[in-house]
Amino acid sequence: MADMTQVYDALRNAHAAGDTEAAQKLAAYIQSQPADISAQSSDAPAQPIAKPSLLERFKAGIGDPVRALGLTARAGLEGAGDVAGIIGNPISAMTGGALRRPADIAAGLASDLGLPTADTPTEQFVNAATRGGIGAGGTVGIGSQLARLPANIGRFGEVLAAQPVAQVVSGAGGGAGAELARQGGAGAGGQFAAGLAGAVSPTTIAKGAPMLGRRTANVIGGLGTHTGGLPIQEAAKAGYSGGDSADLFAKNMRGNVPISDILDAAKANLQEMGQAKSAAYRAGMADVSKDAGVLNFDGIDKAVKNAGDVVTFKGQTKNAKAADIQQKIADEVANWKSLPPDEFHTPEGLDALKQKIGGIVESIPYEEKTARMVGGNIYNAIKDSITKQAPTYADTMRGYSNATDQIREIERSLSQGGNASTDTQLRKLQSIMRNNVNTNYGSRVDSVRALEQQGGNEMIPALAGQALNTWTPRGLGGAVAGGLGMGGYAMGGPALAVPVLAAQSPRLVGEAALKVGQGAGIVNRLAGDTAYPDMNNALIRAAQYGAMGANQ
Repeated sequence: MADMTQVYDALRNAHAAGDTEAAQKLAAYIQSQPADISAQSSDAPAQPIAKPSLLERFKAGIGDPVRALGLTARAGLEGAGDVAGIIGNPISAMTGGALRRPADIAAGLASDLGLPTADTPTEQFVNAATRGGIGAGGTVGIGSQLARLPANIGRFGEVLAAQPVAQVVSGAGGGAGAELARQGGAGAGGQFAAGLAGAVSPTTIAKGAPMLGRRTANVIGGLGTHTGGLPIQEAAKAGYSGGDSADLFAKNMRGNVPISDILDAAKANLQEMGQAKSAAYRAGMADVSKDAGVLNFDGIDKAVKNAGDVVTFKGQTKNAKAADIQQKIADEVANWKSLPPDEFHTPEGLDALKQKIGGIVESIPYEEKTARMVGGNIYNAIKDSITKQAPTYADTMRGYSNATDQIREIERSLSQGGNASTDTQLRKLQSIMRNNVNTNYGSRVDSVRALEQQGGNEMIPALAGQALNTWTPRGLGGAVAGGLGMGGYAMGGPALAVPVLAAQSPRLVGEAALKVGQGAGIVNRLAGDTAYPDMNNALIRAAQYGAMGANQ
């Protein structure tokens, strides 16, 4: 056993020299010894040795706080020099070093002030990261001041000051990455590459994590739970969003709400879409009603004549029922033409005529195809006449028509219209979570997302919860789950068998994905905007701060 007197002497010497790592190791060794260990000396009797004080243990654990403040102050000065170096370094290079680099001037000033230097690898790493972050903060500060100036200088300042949190994080990452490379023996090029990687890493992680999560979910959903990856992805999204999304997912996964609740949400969303469509139509028609222009009947008259040609031949009727419809509509058009033009021939007036003709067409039995065609052609001619002569009406009808088509498509793809059974409606909705959703049921996914966005009631989290509400794998996966578990046990014992079995349980995977999403949401809220919105911007900033880190 080492002489404890020598150990304590070494600890004091380490503190005096500022060797934090050595002090930490010695303090840990002392604390590991029994309390009654006594110092042994060759020229003195054994003396009891007291354990280090709280202050000594604090210093050994995290270093001297006064020294830490001094190192931070040095990093701040050198970081400011790095900012000035954006302009000063090229000038220094052009003068062959006659003009010193701003960072070197800052380092000299720090030494003149008696500030400590980073000696150990740990201190150097922390110093580099701190210096990079402070340097980036200085860039933001300069940009904020320049942004107050007019013209191009102000716009340049706005660019420099944009996304301050992300810049500081990039600066710290660039400095840390370059320092790690330097300690590893890398040259200037390697330090720049490591600084670039460190500076861009927050954005890379932010962009890459969702992609990695999706791929992991697809693997587990395909080979493990046999539910497909989409429900697992949506479980994580629900946890990330929190609030109603997480609650809706969890309740459906755990069976705490009736499975048919999703149908009520779908109906409510469709109703909301219909109301929004009608409101938009009324608002558009309010503008149309302000148009008092008188429209001509040229296109309408032509359509009525063409319809007559369809149902007759040289004065003889070819289709009696179609001829009756054509005559009835022709009489209505003629009557409308005789009404006061300034009231009945305006865009609003002709829209009323269109609706009247539409009522006649709707009353025609479906099997009377010729009659329906004749009436539909005249109806469309009235609509086209208004559209061509009144642009405001055209915009209104285009929006109304698109909304109507979308609602009909949703009703068709999800069996929400007509007399479809509850079972059919549920199966159509739940099918969007299947493995092959992107190939066979992509339109249903689009329909459900449109329902959510325009109706306001979430549905995807509920459907994901229903897909993950069983403890055993879906389909044939349940038959092989036990065998895979036994195989895992044979290869790695319980440590491998338990994860293998858990990865096959939709319920367990769903619970885990929910928690992962919730954790990611917490981290995102705490971290703030540490990543750039796009990779191009991130790479440009990373080049700046990677070079700054390598330049240290």
